[in-house]
Amino acid sequence: MAEDPTEPSTTPEATGADVPVDAAPVAEVDAAPSKPVKSPAAKADTTVVSKRVVSKRVTAKGAPQGVKAAALKGTSGAKGAGQGEDLGYSKRYTPPTATYAQGPSPWWVPTLMFGLLIVGALVIMLNYMGVFGNAANIRLVIGLAFILGGIVTATQYR
Repeated sequence: MAEDPTEPSTTPEATGADVPVDAAPVAEVDAAPSKPVKSPAAKADTTVVSKRVVSKRVTAKGAPQGVKAAALKGTSGAKGAGQGEDLGYSKRYTPPTATYAQGPSPWWVPTLMFGLLIVGALVIMLNYMGVFGNAANIRLVIGLAFILGGIVTATQYR
């Protein structure tokens, strides 16, 4: 007579009766045959719980940014629909595009830069050579102002 696996077992191990020491342990029938069979004493009650991963994606996968994406079912924004917010667009930060000045500098920018640097250096040298008479601090300040003007012009050179 074959024993039905769905019915409770009446073996001595199941009823709690004394089992002879030389008797081999009875293996349990697992639902998955690929797992190794363990004895009842070694088998622990371990349940594997898989955590459901919730995506933090705002736009639909593969949708370009700034393009209206299909609204997901069952989702709503913080404000809710109908309160002045369009929930179909991406909320991701898009950095501004870099804007550069077009083309090189006009010819007069480097000319002015070198002219101011040279005039400033000449004023200082001629001041100390005595061309203007006795050396004066005002001519030194004027020469330094020309040099500073050349440096400021150099920052505008492209």
